[in-house]
Amino acid sequence: MKPIQKAARRGVGFVLGASGIGTLIEWYDFFVYGSLAPIIGSIFFPPTASPLVNLLNAFLAFAVGYIMRPVGALVFGHIGDKWGRKTTFFLVLVIMGVATVVMGSLPTYAQAGVLSTIGLFITRLIQGFSIGGEIGGMATYIVENAPAGKRAYYTSIASGMITAGLFLATLTIYST
Repeated sequence: MKPIQKAARRGVGFVLGASGIGTLIEWYDFFVYGSLAPIIGSIFFPPTASPLVNLLNAFLAFAVGYIMRPVGALVFGHIGDKWGRKTTFFLVLVIMGVATVVMGSLPTYAQAGVLSTIGLFITRLIQGFSIGGEIGGMATYIVENAPAGKRAYYTSIASGMITAGLFLATLTIYST
């Protein structure tokens, strides 16, 4: 089936809206962590360490998410080719949502010691893995469903949601 026929069946607006909202939510979650790194460092790392060391540890946990992005892109690219972009996109959103809920539910260092730190790193790895699959999947999903003359335009709108996620994360932090 040609992409233009898929678009007529599904509706390009729906595909663009779902992809854009999913992208916004994933990147919002990802950027909020970076904005809250000083607080996260004081919660998930030993209180006996200096605030600078805890901040650097929090940024290290942030970095592992970025390190996992290419791995997620490879794995979810294969899954998308095999089972479809829609399934893959749904899967990465669920994985990111679960990892975010788990991260929000983690005990503090004072409550669980190093287990809380390990939990933080594991959830960041999972989030990075998920976001790596989301970006390529989102772009491919839109390109496959957009009309031939508007593929780049529609993809750019959804990609702009990454910046919107950053903006909303920043707005959330500064409004509290």
